[in-house]
Amino acid sequence: MLWVLFHFLSWAVITDLLMLPDLESRNYVRESFEKIYGSMENLSIKIAIYSEVSTEKMVDSWFGTSWVTLLNSYSVILYFVLGYKIMASLNQGLDYRSDRTLQLQRRLFSALAIQTAISICVSFMPCIPVLYGSAIRIDFLSWVNRMSSVGVSFFPFLDSLAVTMCIPALRYRCVHAYRYATIFFLVAGPFSERSRLGEFLLAGRCAFISGTYGILNTHFLYRFLSLRYTDFVANYFNPYGLILSVQLVLLHWILWAVVADYTMSADSESRNYVRESFEKVYGKMDHLNIKTVIFSEMPSEVVYRSWVGTLFVTFLASYSLILYFFLGYKRYAVDCSLDLELLYLQRLL
Repeated sequence: MLWVLFHFLSWAVITDLLMLPDLESRNYVRESFEKIYGSMENLSIKIAIYSEVSTEKMVDSWFGTSWVTLLNSYSVILYFVLGYKIMASLNQGLDYRSDRTLQLQRRLFSALAIQTAISICVSFMPCIPVLYGSAIRIDFLSWVNRMSSVGVSFFPFLDSLAVTMCIPALRYRCVHAYRYATIFFLVAGPFSERSRLGEFLLAGRCAFISGTYGILNTHFLYRFLSLRYTDFVANYFNPYGLILSVQLVLLHWILWAVVADYTMSADSESRNYVRESFEKVYGKMDHLNIKTVIFSEMPSEVVYRSWVGTLFVTFLASYSLILYFFLGYKRYAVDCSLDLELLYLQRLL
């Protein structure tokens, strides 16, 4: 804990003291900055300048940049050194660990190594050209900003994907398919034991997908209305539009959860259809909360419910995707009273 605090405080204090945006620094970058972003007077900024200013300012900038580079670099080197040592120990074997435990540790370490590599690529590496590009008078900033922003945006996805791909057990611990059936289930957690509440919460967990669609729908609607009907949004969005946005997200979640819970219920007939295939891989299924859709080889009621539930959730997803493209096109083509600079920024967003 103390080591974490040291990292945080040393970075924060050094950059705060040595990258102060004093009047000299602001005047140096003012013209270039304000052409793109407008007035900088009311903004909190940090500045590192490596030449063409006073010696004191240049020394402070170089020292601050060197310090944060040192913190990054020694950490990255430490990852590789300790990673090599750990993997060598695991490959040699340990007397107090079984082969199965060692194999699991190797997989976990592989996932950790990929997670670390991802963070280095999207966090550490883009910092180097940004920090030192100005010192050697090379403008890396535009493409680095684009590439690093994409990397940072994808980090949660890539991080989870690394764990899933490196630990085989996680690749099949949520969905199972057999002939005309697909099964969704939980194997761990407070609601993994079979119960009526647990089954509904399993449907609710899947419904978070629909909730994200609702969030994106409200986002696109807000951006379109703010460009086309600026006065209306300014007068009524807060609080009425905000309340309606929350209600739309909840409606998406509730509809998906309720429909999936009813139409994909795993009665004894459905469980028996998939039992042999499922239990060969995962063991007994009687104590698990599961949801199933079966599209053939079952009574018409089960098949009908499966099709209705699947088509309904497909409709929720499809209309949302169509809405994104439609409003995205309308928003990009909209003719409004905003000045050119704001319109350019809106198109970038």
